[in-house]
Amino acid sequence: MPLWAVDDSLAAQLTRNARQIVQLLKDIQVDIVRHVRTALSLKITVVGVSVDGLMALLGATVIVVVLCRWQGTSRMLRWPILLLILTNIVADLVGYLAVRCTIKLVEWLLARATSWEAQVPLEPGEGYAEWLAKAEALDASDGRAAWRARLESELYDWRHAQATAQRLRQAREEGDAAALMRLLLPCL
Repeated sequence: MPLWAVDDSLAAQLTRNARQIVQLLKDIQVDIVRHVRTALSLKITVVGVSVDGLMALLGATVIVVVLCRWQGTSRMLRWPILLLILTNIVADLVGYLAVRCTIKLVEWLLARATSWEAQVPLEPGEGYAEWLAKAEALDASDGRAAWRARLESELYDWRHAQATAQRLRQAREEGDAAALMRLLLPCL
């Protein structure tokens, strides 16, 4: 359908929509100008001299340009840029340390006394049976042993794991080293 064949109601609606869009763009422009004027109308007072924001920005730019022309850009700007980068690195480091210290403090405050008492004796110099008993007591006191009661899980193939464990027990009871190696090989 050619453009001139569009009915008058559709053309009138398109015209109204275009006018609304133009008015909206004008309103946005007025808001932006008002916000910029507000930001630039702030007064900066240095050594008793009051200057608005635009003049301060203009003055700082002129000073930087004059010093760059006189000293050279690389000599003039390397220290401020280096200081900005170092400030950023130090701020990141302080933030990281604050988060780590907060985490350690919360863990320390929320830890149970039983878990602290059970955790201290877990040292590698003891025999395996004693270590296993203490580790199981620690798991029980922290509530981490509940997963053993329920074999089914969506996180792994529990049927295959159960069947493999059963075959390993049977081969160990029979003393069949070749079967044990054959069963353990896929687990590596």
